[in-house]
Amino acid sequence: LAVEFNADTLRFSEEETRQFLKGKHGFALSDSEVKMLQKGTEGWPAALHLATLSLDGREGTAPFLSNLTSCNANIAQYLAEDVLSRQPEDIRNFLLQTCILSELTAALCDFVTERRDSVAMLERIERLNLFLTPLNAERSAYRYHALFSDFLKTQLGRTTTFSVSSLHRRAADWHVGRQKWFSALEHALASEDQEFAATIMGMAANETLRAGHMDTVTRWVESLSPSVLAQHPGLEVDYIWALLFQYRYDESYERIDRLTRDAARLDASLGSRIEELKAMRLILLSFTDRLEEAYRTGSEILPLLSSSGSFDRGVIACTLLYATIAASRFDEIGGLLDIARQSHRLAGSELGRIHCEVLSGMAEFSQDRLGMAHKQFRKALQAADQVGLSSQGAVASIVYLTDALYEMDQLEECERRLLDNLPHVYESGMPDLFIQSHRNLILVARAHGDMEEAYRWANALEGLGRKRSFSRVVASAQLLQAELALHTGDTDSAERLLERAAHGLDWYLFEEWRPYANDL
Repeated sequence: LAVEFNADTLRFSEEETRQFLKGKHGFALSDSEVKMLQKGTEGWPAALHLATLSLDGREGTAPFLSNLTSCNANIAQYLAEDVLSRQPEDIRNFLLQTCILSELTAALCDFVTERRDSVAMLERIERLNLFLTPLNAERSAYRYHALFSDFLKTQLGRTTTFSVSSLHRRAADWHVGRQKWFSALEHALASEDQEFAATIMGMAANETLRAGHMDTVTRWVESLSPSVLAQHPGLEVDYIWALLFQYRYDESYERIDRLTRDAARLDASLGSRIEELKAMRLILLSFTDRLEEAYRTGSEILPLLSSSGSFDRGVIACTLLYATIAASRFDEIGGLLDIARQSHRLAGSELGRIHCEVLSGMAEFSQDRLGMAHKQFRKALQAADQVGLSSQGAVASIVYLTDALYEMDQLEECERRLLDNLPHVYESGMPDLFIQSHRNLILVARAHGDMEEAYRWANALEGLGRKRSFSRVVASAQLLQAELALHTGDTDSAERLLERAAHGLDWYLFEEWRPYANDL
C-alpha cells in the first residue's frame, strides 16, 4: 500500500499543534497563544519544535509569539544548517533570487533569475519539501513558507552574489509589462530607486484614481522625497486629485497655486493637464461652499473643453450640477447630467459615473420626487458595490439613500446603513455627508421616542464640526439642537442655540445657493 504525503498533509492543524505542545513538551498555552504560534509556523512540525526550544524557560510567551519570525536564532540555525546549506548550488541560488517574490510563477521566476527552467526548478523544490506551497490546484503559482522566505531574504541581504535592488527592479519590470501596478510598485519601492518608482506611479496613478482608490495614490506619492516628486509634475497633478477627493483642502490649494505659477515652465511636461488645475480649483470652490463663484467659473470653463469627453470635463460638469441643485435651477440639470455621464463614461471613471447617479438622485429628491430619488440612489449604490468601491461614491450613495428611506418610513434600514457606514462618512471629510448622516440619525431617534439618543447625535455633529473646523457643520448642529429643544418645549435653550447658529455662519451666503444638506 502506497501512501502519498505532501506539504499539506505534513502540517499540523491547530488542534494537533495544541496536542503536540501539551503532550510532547508540556506547554499548556492559551487558545490565543496557540493561534499565534500556529500562524507564525503555519503548522510545520520542525518549526513548531524549534519554537518550543525558544519558549522553554521564558516567563512571558506573548512577546515571543507575536514576533515569531525566521530571524529567531534557533529557527535560522535550523534553516541554514539543515535546509539551505545541504542544497545544490543551483537550488540555493534560485531560492535566494526568488525569495523577494510574494507569489512565484515560472514566467516571473524566469524573468527575475534570467533562467529558462523555472518550471523544473519549482517542481524540484516542491519535491524536496523546501517550504514551497502551491496556491492553486494546477500548481501554476506558489509561495514560500513565511519563516523560510524571511530567512532567505536575510541571507540574500548578506550575500554579494546577487544585487537585491536589481532583483526587485526586474520583478517590477515584469509586473509593469502586465499592468500589475500594485505589485510593480511594491518591488520598485523595495529597490530603493525612487526615480524608478515615481516613473511607475506616473503610469499607474490615473487608472488608480479613475477606480476611486484615492488613498492608494496618496500613499504611493508620499513615499517619495519632495525632490523626486518635483521632477514628475504630471504625477503631482494626480496627487492633487487624490488630495482633493480626500478633502485635504489647504494642501490642494497650495499645490495648485504653485503649479499654476510654474505653468509656463512646466508646459512641455504637463501639456493639456494644465487644464486640470482649473477643474481642481473649481471643485475646491464647491467643497468650501463658494457655490456662486464655482457656478460662474465652471460655466466659463466648460464650453472651452473638448466635447469628446474627459475626466476633468466630467468633474466640472458634476460640480456645476451640484451648484445648480443648490440654486434650484432645475431646468439646467438635464444638459449638465448628459455631459457629465458622457465624459466619465469615455474617461472610464467608475467613481465619476457613480457620482453622476448620486447627483441625479439629489436633483430628484430636491424636487420632491421621492420614488425617482430612491431609485437613483439605489442604482448608484449597486454600481459602487459591483466595482468594489468603498470610497466617496459609495458613501454618498448610502447617506443620500437614507434620506429617501426615512421619508419612506423604512427606519430600520435607514439606521442600519448609517451606523454601518459612519466610519466611511468620517473618512470622507464631506460637510454635507456629516450633516445629512447625523440629521437622519436624529430623525430616526426622534421617531423612536429616544430624545437622549437624538441629542447625542446632535452633540456629536457639533463636536465633529469643531474638530474639523467646519463652521457650517457646527452651525447646522446648533440648528438641529434648537429644533430638538423646541420639540421638548425648552424654548429658552432653543433661542440661545438659534442665536449661536446665526452668529456662527454667514447664512446670507446660502439664501440662493443652499447646500443640499442645509435644507433643514
